[in-house]
Amino acid sequence: MLPIGVEDPTGDRFDLALEHFAAGKFFVFRGYGLCRRQGFIEVRVPSSWEVENTNQERALQDLEVAEGNIRTLREASPRFSELVCSLPVRFILVYDYGMGGLELCELEDGEFTWRPGYPHHAPAG
Repeated sequence: MLPIGVEDPTGDRFDLALEHFAAGKFFVFRGYGLCRRQGFIEVRVPSSWEVENTNQERALQDLEVAEGNIRTLREASPRFSELVCSLPVRFILVYDYGMGGLELCELEDGEFTWRPGYPHHAPAG
């Protein structure tokens, strides 16, 4: 079953997405996959760069945009905010190659960490 995708943090479809989220299932908000895990919230962030062109600066740009979208979601939805209020949020940058995805790095509480094997060589800027 595919996760429910929503763009607007209101309405019946969003309420259904939050029911799935509360039950530990993924939902997608504006292209970002969200799921409650044991002790944290996982946000899967699609990379805007090819793997070989992803460096820390570019990765952080994608992750910071995702942080802003999740902040907007918290402000717009008291129910979502209540569901995530006490849990840390882990942002995971993912490169989707069509048949699957590769986790490249993560950001949690300002701590940036590459997954083993990354980064590949990428020019700065």
